[in-house]
Amino acid sequence: LDNNRFVLHYQPIINLQGDTGSTYETLLRLDPGDGQLISPAAFMQIAEEHDLLGEIDRAVIGQAIAVLGQRIAANRPTTLLVKVSQSALENNDLAAFIGEQLQAHGVPGEYLVLELPEAKVFTNLKATQAFADEIGRFDSRLALEQFGVGLDSFQLLTHLKPNMLKIDRSFIEDLPRNEDNQAKVRDIARRAREMGIRTIAEYVQDAASMSILFSSGVDYVEGHFLAMASPVMNYDFE
Repeated sequence: LDNNRFVLHYQPIINLQGDTGSTYETLLRLDPGDGQLISPAAFMQIAEEHDLLGEIDRAVIGQAIAVLGQRIAANRPTTLLVKVSQSALENNDLAAFIGEQLQAHGVPGEYLVLELPEAKVFTNLKATQAFADEIGRFDSRLALEQFGVGLDSFQLLTHLKPNMLKIDRSFIEDLPRNEDNQAKVRDIARRAREMGIRTIAEYVQDAASMSILFSSGVDYVEGHFLAMASPVMNYDFE
């Protein structure tokens, strides 16, 4: 944090319904200075133990908004999905910081989508509702990730309406050979569409999964089969 060693990589999120707008997942990496990037799995638990998740959230969001401003200035408007920690729900100043950064960089809030895991939202529902309302004042959006593994995930949506649902990877990993998962994905996509919520399938690994997801009505896909994460945004969405 002190030496700006956090770097962002970007993985394309591709619309299956014909929209060619640029959308990317923002992925955090730590650069220790030796050329070997470290994934969050190796350091986020340590950060949590030292009460640094809130500072990391601010650093990542600030960097993402600055990048969005650069893209807009280059006439290449882009939507970024950015993961935030549970600390975002406990930080009363974060929404104000987001608003300040959006204004400073000339970024319409709709280009920033903040992601929280379904399980964290379920156990912090009132705080999530308040957070969604606060970022909504700047037109920023909320996405739920790891969706569909709860006892009744859609019950949660009677209290909170996110802009996007990211279907849990457990339903995608063996999709062509698992009819139960295919039915679950179709059900999530159908019910979300009825509620006006867009769906994303991540970790897409093969063409057979792509075909199933398209026929299931899923809105967006991402995964190594489509494109690897990269420090530059150069995917051709056309």
